[in-house]
Amino acid sequence: MHRFRNILTAVFVARPNRFVVQCLVNGRTVRAYLPNPGRLWELLFPGTRLYLTKFPPSPERKLAYLVVAVERDGMPVMLHTHHTNTVAAHLLREHDIPGLEGAEIVKTEHTIGRSRFDFLLRKDGNDVLLEVKSCTLFNRTLAM
Repeated sequence: MHRFRNILTAVFVARPNRFVVQCLVNGRTVRAYLPNPGRLWELLFPGTRLYLTKFPPSPERKLAYLVVAVERDGMPVMLHTHHTNTVAAHLLREHDIPGLEGAEIVKTEHTIGRSRFDFLLRKDGNDVLLEVKSCTLFNRTLAM
């Protein structure tokens, strides 16, 4: 969350379409861009806390706010799918991914033939290819 500037909290009200949510910011109803087309039924309930950031003012922009995350069980769940690899890179550098604690990032967007992988890592002298996916449907021990 610290990668985003000026995080605001909001309260989820409704989702009129896949990319727009209605929420309350300081008691005022606003619409915000949600860059995640997933259904998110298990996360977006009326009254749920959202984390937003504000877009720079622009006459071409229809929405002033961007949804970054939603709170679940007291923890933020990233909804901004465009930043998944940024978060993964941070966790890799901090050695915060179980099983990849000693891995180092060799290259991002690594290609082999006509395939592209998010990361080429080196762990214990071996190359490891890593593809990162965003997942919002989970419980304590399982993600789908």
